[in-house]
Order: sequence, then structure tokens, then C-alpha cells
Amino acid sequence: MRSRRAAWAPSAFLGLCCAALAAHAGEEGQSPSAAELALLARARPSVVRVRLRDARFGDVTTQRHAVVVRQDGLLVLAGSPPSPTATLTAVFADGRELRARLVASDPETALTLVRVPTSGLVPIPGG
Repeated sequence: MRSRRAAWAPSAFLGLCCAALAAHAGEEGQSPSAAELALLARARPSVVRVRLRDARFGDVTTQRHAVVVRQDGLLVLAGSPPSPTATLTAVFADGRELRARLVASDPETALTLVRVPTSGLVPIPGG
């Protein structure tokens, strides 16, 4: 797994930075700069909402965000790794919902690779 991690870690890091920027832009009464707004606009097509549903825990549905790292449907999901029995659904900005499958997870970094059966996605800028 070490070699795969090295291949996607920089893209994942950039995606998480974009998410952090989105969360903190305009903090403390300051308006986001034009550069921050431009970065968010470029990152937006690469951000995907992921619903996780696991019947083992009372059929609870949670939601997280992921970033597209490759056009062929590879996403990086942040947060503790989902249960292998969880059902993952990727929800795209255009309204499409696709079933996602768990590829690999790294509990140490709290990052998970998931894949959706599609192509032509927009990878996170710099990914």
C-alpha cells in the first residue's frame, strides 16, 4: 500500500487544503480574497458529497465530502475509514448519484480511496 499512498497523497492533501480554505474563508469578519474565491471556484467541480449508510449501526446515514483525484472515478474521502459493510453513494454537483466502492483506507491518515463507475470527472486542481 505504501507505493499507492505516495501516488495519491499530494492530491488528497491539496483537496483537504481546499476544504479547509472553504471552511475558513471569510473567518473573523474578513471577506475572502479574490484569489481565495478563484481557488474555491476551480475546486468546486472536484468536490463530491458521499453518503455512508450502514445497517449494522441502526441504518444510520452520515455524510462526508471527497475530492476527485483522477478522471476515471477515483476519489479521496476524508475522515475515519467507513465500515466495509457500509453502502457508499457519491452525489455530484450536477445531481448524479452513483454507488461508490471502497478501494483502500489508511486509518493513520484518516483517508480512504473510493471508486465510482464513471469517467470524465474533473480532478482537483493540481492533482
